[in-house]
Amino acid sequence: MEFRIAVEAEEDIELARLFYEAEARGLGERFHADVLATLDHIGLWPKGFQLRWLHYRFAPLAVFPFHIIYSLEGDFIVVHRIHHMHQRPLRRYFGAQG
Repeated sequence: MEFRIAVEAEEDIELARLFYEAEARGLGERFHADVLATLDHIGLWPKGFQLRWLHYRFAPLAVFPFHIIYSLEGDFIVVHRIHHMHQRPLRRYFGAQG
């Protein structure tokens, strides 16, 4: 399956990467590598994460306290957002309880 990454998800990645890089040199790149590794895992097993709400799946990163919010749409894996686990992304970004 091919990935489609929403502009909002790209912005989420960049903001988090910049935040971590400001905390410690190299930490931003470690965050980015964690995101890429999780995307690789999703690519291998797109249905490997439970549906959390309607058709959205949440894949946690291995090291950093973030998750990738994605859905399967036809032949594509659509990455909608990447957020810290303590945020309430469903309510804030999708208008639902979550």
